[in-house]
Amino acid sequence: MAAPLTGQTVAGYPLQTLLSGGTYGELYEARTSAESIAIKVLRADLRSDAALNAAVAAGWEAARAVPHPNLLAILGSGVDPQVGAYALEEMVKAKALRKIVLDGMRLSWRDGLEIASQMADGLKALHAAGLTHGDLNVFNVLITQDMDVKLEGAGALVKVPRPLSELLPPQALGYLAPERLQGAECSPSADIYGLGGCLYFLLAGQDPFSGRDGEAIMRAALEQAPPPPHQAREDIPDAGLEFLVRLLEKDPTRRYGTADEVAADLANLKAKKPLNPLRGGPPARFPAGPPKSGSGVTRGVGGGRPGSGLAAGVGGGRPSSGMAQGVGGRPGSGVAQSVGGRPASGVAQGVGGRPGSGISHATPLVLDETQPIHRPGRGPADKGSGLGRRVTSYFGDLKTQVGSTIPQGEKEKEGDDSFRVGNLAGAVAAWRKAWEGGPQHPGLRAKVELGERQLKRMEYDNEVNEARLALSAGKFSVGHLHAQKALEMADTDGTKAEAKRLQAEIEILQAERTSMSAIWRTILVFLGIAFFLILLGLFLYRLRAPEKEPPAPPGSEATP
Repeated sequence: MAAPLTGQTVAGYPLQTLLSGGTYGELYEARTSAESIAIKVLRADLRSDAALNAAVAAGWEAARAVPHPNLLAILGSGVDPQVGAYALEEMVKAKALRKIVLDGMRLSWRDGLEIASQMADGLKALHAAGLTHGDLNVFNVLITQDMDVKLEGAGALVKVPRPLSELLPPQALGYLAPERLQGAECSPSADIYGLGGCLYFLLAGQDPFSGRDGEAIMRAALEQAPPPPHQAREDIPDAGLEFLVRLLEKDPTRRYGTADEVAADLANLKAKKPLNPLRGGPPARFPAGPPKSGSGVTRGVGGGRPGSGLAAGVGGGRPSSGMAQGVGGRPGSGVAQSVGGRPASGVAQGVGGRPGSGISHATPLVLDETQPIHRPGRGPADKGSGLGRRVTSYFGDLKTQVGSTIPQGEKEKEGDDSFRVGNLAGAVAAWRKAWEGGPQHPGLRAKVELGERQLKRMEYDNEVNEARLALSAGKFSVGHLHAQKALEMADTDGTKAEAKRLQAEIEILQAERTSMSAIWRTILVFLGIAFFLILLGLFLYRLRAPEKEPPAPPGSEATP
């Protein structure tokens, strides 16, 4: 394995930290005078291929000219004499869709529609510019902490002179359209196939095709249909299954041809309207089979492929297909790819890492359902839609985690029982002990992180309430102290803004009270001075007034 490029300079930026290394590239952090940026280069075994480096750099440069909120921004690109092709990318706090799902977090059908809609928006911008993504899969679909979707790697592998099987990990090959696997150039329809594969993975919790190696996965992608995604869940409507089949149609003439068509039917699905007619006749359907055990309902396209060895449940954790989760973080996201061990500085912690480590990217994502979500270039999200609802730790919440995670130890079970009776502090303490001394798994990690986050939020809410009570009682100093504590506990932009507003409100009222007190003191001083002057004037007047002689008594007048 080649040594990291840490310390070398690319495009004038010194490479400081290796953030991730998977798929076809390596991602480094570099620090500008203002902020950190990400620098992506090809992995070591590809840097000596001059034609490949030129093609990748040209693809990055073309995508650089297409700014869009759902495309990871490319700030610059080129070919360095020492390290080959490079791209300067914006640094985002994000996790790859693959990592989110493999961490055991369940995404709903409505969540899937929202993510697919943002993916379609990004593809529309690329296609309108005459470009294609060329490599759309769950490794490079990123979900930021603001719940935005960003597509990474656009353009890089569109016109490379080498087979994609030499560049991509085996699991990513199943997301390439069949015509791409057979050597055809990338088209908008091929990108749409990749979107369908990502939506399938989100819903099914597994890759659409599996195999022992890349060749087996490619053969399955060309010859077989993916197992029905609804065999492990019941929230996918029939129109949703038809939509998914249209996206994953092997014949490009029967697949969606444009991202506009995809966006239109996504809008229909959100509004629960019928899908638009599609060219090429009705699409194929998922293979028929027995309904999901215990469901009691046959959907007409139920069942799955026997012997696949893949866990279909979304919330059940990591599938048993032998997938290498070491490429679960995406290159270009600033997200670590390691599942175990300590992550690189400033990146998300892997599944095997210890929760509560204080690493910002490992903090569960939290949105308050009472606050609309704002995305650049869009209005607020609908509170009733998937990503507009309260979401925590990759769209899960604590109640969902407790309800869907099977305890793997007595302490974890004790924590679950405490949570169900309302003892959150006891539950978190038990989960923490379970994590430190028992079997560790993603569901337990989520419960520890979410529980600690919720406890912290409860403490924050208590400080805010105490500050408001003190404010209403006119105890401004006490209120300011509680508001300061609330600000120290705030861990989201919304709570920080709320605590700062509360502090400002207290300071303004305190200043007004102080100002009014000063005015009244001044008035009283003037009144005192006026009263004193009046008294002094009266006293002086009495001193200076002449005394009148008393009148003479009658008969006492003098005789001349």
